[in-house]
Amino acid sequence: MGTGVLSKITVASSNIDHKVKSLLFKQLAVDTVTALGSTQATGVALTASKNVVLAADDAVGVVLPPAKEGMAVEIVNTVSNKTLLVYAAVGEVINAISTTAAFSLVGGAVGRFHCDALAHWYVAAANLTGTATSATTGQLDIAAVPASGVETVAATNIIAASESGKTFFLSHATEFVSTLPAPAAGLNFTFIVVNPPETASYTVVTDSAAQVLGGHVLPASGDAGDVESPAAGTTITFVDGAAVAGDRAYVISDGTSWYAVCSCAVATGITITG
Repeated sequence: MGTGVLSKITVASSNIDHKVKSLLFKQLAVDTVTALGSTQATGVALTASKNVVLAADDAVGVVLPPAKEGMAVEIVNTVSNKTLLVYAAVGEVINAISTTAAFSLVGGAVGRFHCDALAHWYVAAANLTGTATSATTGQLDIAAVPASGVETVAATNIIAASESGKTFFLSHATEFVSTLPAPAAGLNFTFIVVNPPETASYTVVTDSAAQVLGGHVLPASGDAGDVESPAAGTTITFVDGAAVAGDRAYVISDGTSWYAVCSCAVATGITITG
């Protein structure tokens, strides 16, 4: 038959024995099945070695063919958020569950059932189970690693929540504003000066004057730094003529406010103001 992927087409065009062809056709057959019934007696009987199953709804199911040692049956649950019930034939078992109980194939999963002995099917359940999540899209964005963990910024920057975790390198002869997204628990960003401000100041601001940005500044000089309680602050400023390369600010949100920890060479290099 030559090289390549084995399919019904390559089998049909080959010159192998007719009986072997029939066997291969059976092994390569893919049935599309609509799940029905809620018990072993009423589930849809599978007859193919590969099965694409529709309409799972956490209650309906399918039934494996009578077990014969060495058999393998593949089942795809096409419904991403619903469980498909898979039963063995009467008197047979899947893994160690009872003869009348169903194996739950989770949404979107592929189950490969192997008969390792007469009347017994085995499927690797550990590969099929999942843990549901109630996380919002925003929370998933916070947990995700941004597409690029760093960005060199040279102009006004409106930051998206999906960039959480990113470090922004501030680098331009004409300084600019970076605007934070709305607060959401866990959102965090780092800002680092690369090109010190010369004609104006770099600023990091909240996206609304009603939002709060509090924190403190830790100067390397040992002088007293700036402190802003979370009551009026809306702006972090890398001050023109005072901030130097390497000065930085880290901000994180508790879901309502922003909190900043800033470090700079001199006490006047960074301020937090309303």
